[in-house]
Amino acid sequence: MFVKKTINFRSTIWLGFLACSLFGQSDFSFKNISVKDGLAESTVKVIYEDHEGFIYFGTENGLDIYNGYEFKNYIMNSFDNASILGNKISCIYEDSNNMIWVGTELGVSRFDPVNRTFSRPVKLNEKSQAVLNNPETMAEDETGNIWIKLSDSGLIFQHNINEQTTDCLNCNTDSSLENEPVNVLYKDQNNIVWFGTKLGLFYFNIESGAITKFDLTNGLNSVSVNDIEQAGTSDLWVGTNVGLFRVRNGMNGTIDVFKKEKGSISIVSNFVKDLEWNGEKNELWIATNDGLSRYVPEEDKFYNIKTTPFADS
Repeated sequence: MFVKKTINFRSTIWLGFLACSLFGQSDFSFKNISVKDGLAESTVKVIYEDHEGFIYFGTENGLDIYNGYEFKNYIMNSFDNASILGNKISCIYEDSNNMIWVGTELGVSRFDPVNRTFSRPVKLNEKSQAVLNNPETMAEDETGNIWIKLSDSGLIFQHNINEQTTDCLNCNTDSSLENEPVNVLYKDQNNIVWFGTKLGLFYFNIESGAITKFDLTNGLNSVSVNDIEQAGTSDLWVGTNVGLFRVRNGMNGTIDVFKKEKGSISIVSNFVKDLEWNGEKNELWIATNDGLSRYVPEEDKFYNIKTTPFADS
């Protein structure tokens, strides 16, 4: 199975720097690509690799597609509805039909890489007061619907492929998520779409067609979910403001909780901000408000980093 790749500058650069700092390796070689090489704009916000290996660059002035030799640039034509909608690219996603969805400051476009054409299928109801702009994350559920999370507001939209409708799920108190902003939208490898909010963890129930709350704390107070990451096809890791949670063996499995403990080598902080699973080494990197932790499941052990050579600068 092909795994779609989104390149995250923050994770890639930080982990590369960390490897150099910890292990003394500095034999990295960089090849720079600029406007002189055909890039439409020097400010690149998003990088995405499709199933064919083509690289998509989302810039402040349109979408660039790189085949390894040259760029093809796409910008909005205000008089052509068959052009990309907007130029400031904020999100790129490939669905199961190999269509490329592109989010911008004006909304969402769908790109057909075979015919090299754009369409604008995501349209809100005329009576809707919501504004769909600057998507941060998109995901496809098991039925082919496209979920869209906005960057600043945390609003969540569901685009129904069959009915060609787009609805907001947290724009008002009558919505499935009431009016609670979503911190993170995540689709796991079992095609389950998850939502992390300040009120806890939710998922889209395919059978009922509704968003359902997943109880992480066995009925205790709700936790604020900041990030979600899957390890392989089973364990789901959830980073919150009160610790790290592991959902093992699916929804009906067990839940492990990892918290900072005095006098033992535990997670460096309970406030987890970001998670990154390293499939090659089978370990989880955890970013917190008090440093980094690296958890190795085979050893059931945390390795913590609290300071850097520049900590006092």
